[in-house]
Amino acid sequence: MLKLFRAYQCFLGFFLVISIFMSVFTGCS
Repeated sequence: MLKLFRAYQCFLGFFLVISIFMSVFTGCS
């Protein structure tokens, strides 16, 4: 259960980084 939560948290962190990167990328271009 705890491992599943860690994987979910890691996925959310990855999604957040991708979201920020995409917003910065579109903002620069």
